Amino acid sequence: MCLIIVIKEYNDQLIKDMEIAYNRNSDGFGLMYSKNNKLITDKIIPKNFNDCLNLFNLHKEQTNKMAIHFRFTTEGVSTLENCHPFISFDNENKSIGLMHNGARLPIPLLNKKNSDTYFFNENYLKPLFRQNKNILNSKYFIEELESHINSDKLVFLDSKANQFFIINSNEGNYVGKNWYSNDYWNIIPNSSYNSYMNYDYSKSFDNQYNYDTETFNNLPYQNNFDDDYSFYPNDLKAKDLINMDLKDIDELIDELFLSDQQEILSELIFELCEKLKSKTDNNQLMLIDEKIEGVKDLKNFFSKKEGLKK
Repeated sequence: MCLIIVIKEYNDQLIKDMEIAYNRNSDGFGLMYSKNNKLITDKIIPKNFNDCLNLFNLHKEQTNKMAIHFRFTTEGVSTLENCHPFISFDNENKSIGLMHNGARLPIPLLNKKNSDTYFFNENYLKPLFRQNKNILNSKYFIEELESHINSDKLVFLDSKANQFFIINSNEGNYVGKNWYSNDYWNIIPNSSYNSYMNYDYSKSFDNQYNYDTETFNNLPYQNNFDDDYSFYPNDLKAKDLINMDLKDIDELIDELFLSDQQEILSELIFELCEKLKSKTDNNQLMLIDEKIEGVKDLKNFFSKKEGLKK
């Protein structure tokens, strides 16, 4: 059932684990990391373990941390399109990569060719990130997503922050500094394992998660999140703005107004003011006020001057 390893330490044990993982999950191999704020991804359908090792060695000198994925096909066909990583968001400033490990994500399968991860990314995650590319910084969203996917695991990589976000990290385990998405990746195949490999996962889900696209298209939209779910929840703090540039803050303001959540913006401004007051004495505050008024007067002067010219 696949394996993700988030690597922060290269060692001989890792290579041994990779070879064992390939022998159990050989339907695809991929990797992702961030370099100079750019998302770097690569993936193959390996013919043998050396194909995986060669790709890994090609990239490991470029970064001190990366995520790798060994695929075991349960949904969809074994093609490069269904291999991990997937791209969940991409623009000139930031990209977000995705890997998944688990039995089945809660999303309808619209054909037999593509995997559940493919459809979860295309029809669920991409629309979310288009609306708010910083949503991974929301603790509330992470908690809701963990609940939504049950015991499945997701790994996101934010290229701009060079940060991995592991959803349901407690379902995996650490070997040294490296995180493994499950602890059964090295189990020697036996009769029960073979039964697992031949299991029809579609039986585990109700009728809305099937290949009948006509039925799916007629289903009413269902959202497992709370009705009052917001992309910028009330627990957003002023410190969350630290990693945002001016463009990000502009987008935040636009999104808060469009979603009628101006009160969050008011709270953020109030919090920033309180922090400023706590670290600045009255004389300094008066000086700041004077400078602000001076800037306003200067703007008014130039505005009047422009008006006289016209």
